[in-house]
Amino acid sequence: MSGFSVDQEALEKVGASLRRQAEYCHEAVTYLGRHNSYQHSEGIINVLNKASEDLHYQVEDWLKTAAMYCFEEAANRIDGALRTYRHSDEEAAADMDAAIELIGSGGELVLTPATIPSDFRDRYDATDALRQPRDYRDHPDYAYSPAKLDHISFASGARAVVHHGTSIAASLGAMDGPWDIYELFAKPMCGDWAQIKTNAEVMEHLAGFVRQLAENLQALRVGTAQVWTGNAASLFDEYLYRLETTLARSAETFTKASEVYNLAAEAMANKRQEMTFLFEQIFDLGLSLVFAAKAAAATAMTPLVLATGGALLAIVRRLITTLRNAVTLKNRAELEAIEDAEDLTDLGLVDTSGNALPKLPTPDEAGSAMTHLPG
Repeated sequence: MSGFSVDQEALEKVGASLRRQAEYCHEAVTYLGRHNSYQHSEGIINVLNKASEDLHYQVEDWLKTAAMYCFEEAANRIDGALRTYRHSDEEAAADMDAAIELIGSGGELVLTPATIPSDFRDRYDATDALRQPRDYRDHPDYAYSPAKLDHISFASGARAVVHHGTSIAASLGAMDGPWDIYELFAKPMCGDWAQIKTNAEVMEHLAGFVRQLAENLQALRVGTAQVWTGNAASLFDEYLYRLETTLARSAETFTKASEVYNLAAEAMANKRQEMTFLFEQIFDLGLSLVFAAKAAAATAMTPLVLATGGALLAIVRRLITTLRNAVTLKNRAELEAIEDAEDLTDLGLVDTSGNALPKLPTPDEAGSAMTHLPG
């Protein structure tokens, strides 16, 4: 590389752009902590909890590394280069640049109207991708809604009455939302499908976030090439290129995580519907058993004893069958949760240390081109 030149005022804007990307990453850490939960995957099916927790902390550490080391430290290196240039005349700066050894080469830059930035403004405010996830507990496709036929069954009737009463309390501000009493049983058995569904949305939004960071860096590379040339500029571009491509690859991991969460949530939601139906049968059969037992006792030593006894035996058999079905469903749901946890743990593993996300290049790591910048 030859032909050193630098527009110091414009180079300041390069550092400012890097710091904005760091701020975006700090916002993403806050977003992750606010919306991506793992504590609610509780109950019998808690195996998904550990895998989700591990991924949560990996993503959090990865975003903090991007903010504090990839972007903020790179901006500090730009500040150091600027200080050196300001204390040197043009000839001395050019000699210093010529003495720098080139390491690697960045990707090809394509100058098009769409990629040339205006005054080093970001192509995207990446935080726009961090949208508020939906609350799937109130989603019409999943949330419980009482029906008129519910009152035919005592269990479903009680469920509807509790839901209606708590809905009124919620509308008055006395509660966060209506209660579905079946959730008290279904959630520990089948997992918190609604939170897992939210986690899927959070991961998809993070995928969009890092894609926009990568495109911001591509635009920054194009702009920097127009105001800073020479060996130092080439080293800086090499670093940004590595960071840009790593961010683009990491988006694939976030998308895979979203897919795993979505599949797990859909399976949990289906198991929840099956389980609530079985709970209703168990509850109603239990009441029928009590009534039949009382009827059998009342008809002792009468011609009706055989009829009531037969009815009692039939109810007991149905109850046992239903309980077995519930246990089978619980076991099937637990096995599926184990498979989902394995998928979440294995997705996109990029090294033998078990990291799900690509290792980010930092300016101060051994062999980094950024360590050769002036300053």
